[in-house]
Amino acid sequence: MRDQKRVIGYDYLRVIAIFMVVVIHGNVAFIAGNNESSNIIAMWIDAFCLVSVPCFLMISGALLLESESSFPLKNMRKRFTKQGIPFLVWSFIYVFFRIILKKIPLNSFAFTSLLYEPAYYQFWFMYTLLAIYLLLPVLTTLVHHISRRVYQYVLGVWLLFSVLQPMLEHFFPSFRLSSHVDLVMCEGYLGYFLLGYYLKKYGSEITKRNAIRLFVCGCAITGILVWSEYAFSGINFQGYFYKNYLTPGVVLASIGAFAFFQNRTFRHGYLITCLSNISIGVFYIHMLVMTAFEYAGFSGANSLFICEVKCAAVYGISVVVSFCISKIPGVRKILLGIN
Repeated sequence: MRDQKRVIGYDYLRVIAIFMVVVIHGNVAFIAGNNESSNIIAMWIDAFCLVSVPCFLMISGALLLESESSFPLKNMRKRFTKQGIPFLVWSFIYVFFRIILKKIPLNSFAFTSLLYEPAYYQFWFMYTLLAIYLLLPVLTTLVHHISRRVYQYVLGVWLLFSVLQPMLEHFFPSFRLSSHVDLVMCEGYLGYFLLGYYLKKYGSEITKRNAIRLFVCGCAITGILVWSEYAFSGINFQGYFYKNYLTPGVVLASIGAFAFFQNRTFRHGYLITCLSNISIGVFYIHMLVMTAFEYAGFSGANSLFICEVKCAAVYGISVVVSFCISKIPGVRKILLGIN
């Protein structure tokens, strides 16, 4: 079901994607604590979940670039306030959390370092998203005044210089690109943002069956590359393919997942809408809960099954806490960006 206000499929995708984020972060303890062959299974699970971050960016692009008029500055302020205030508050919460755990000392540097270093590692995503927001007036004008062919060219440049070339350079240093080549408008995670709107505008022709094929093919490619790197790198294994969101397999799988949920008709339901709305809360809260579990000795470092149970429990608790926060006027705006 679609209406003018929201695409219900995006809600389903948000809910699934945020759970995948929790799984990726939860599996860190198991992968770091084991050198056994079971590691590859955990890496495959992570590789399967890598579509999560691209899908969040693609949803944002599909929704925020939709307006045919230029993006007004008042909307910029609204967008930065909605996302920026909770981000800043949670950053301070995590700084104090790390100070309490004696991970960092209590001094001014602990706070000034937020200008260039996330308070906790999952916060890198917000730095990326807010930076993209700065370009919204430019991007909105761009995507509504270029042809489909030119749009494909832009995405092709992104794919070449942000996905393929860095991958080749990682394994074959001779493929290094000159530092003088500056493609800031066509590189990094910005490409997923642009890809999201492209698929919303032109992706309706992707059938459900083809979307599933793209997803399965992308996951299979990533899984094979993860195993190949693990098997042949030996002690030099760096986990490029199970950690990286900018690889060919992840791009294919993300397109498939996004197209499937966008083009399929879903029934509107209170539960899925609620879970979608509080997904930002799960993003901020889950590492606090995860750390509490691990300090209590329930890290799952020695058992993949226990590790996945931990992930499910962390997600459930984070949902409950986020839901409770969403019911408190004033607090929900500060912590979740919900009016």
